[in-house]
Amino acid sequence: MDDDGAGDRPQTGLMFDDRFLSHNTGQALIDDRVSYPFAIPVAHPSSPGQVWRAKQLMDLAGLTDRMLRIDACEASDEALLEYHTRAHLDSVAAVSVSGGDTGD
Repeated sequence: MDDDGAGDRPQTGLMFDDRFLSHNTGQALIDDRVSYPFAIPVAHPSSPGQVWRAKQLMDLAGLTDRMLRIDACEASDEALLEYHTRAHLDSVAAVSVSGGDTGD
């Protein structure tokens, strides 16, 4: 058994980089295409504030110390195609030239 007591159980990995905190979701809100029922809208889940808060809470709870650290890296098209279609990659590439909404 390993020192962490995990034995042969798979570990949970965490990929985090401070660059994730500069992701600009603009004014996007959760389901922002309909009128919002709350007085204070909830930010998009990948907004910098939400990402920072989630990471801080995991740190404070000691969860990040128990996770396998995975360094962030630029993904190749080959790696992305394991999870996304070529059409999706082409669409994101086209949008990234000028910025804009990549859709659902």
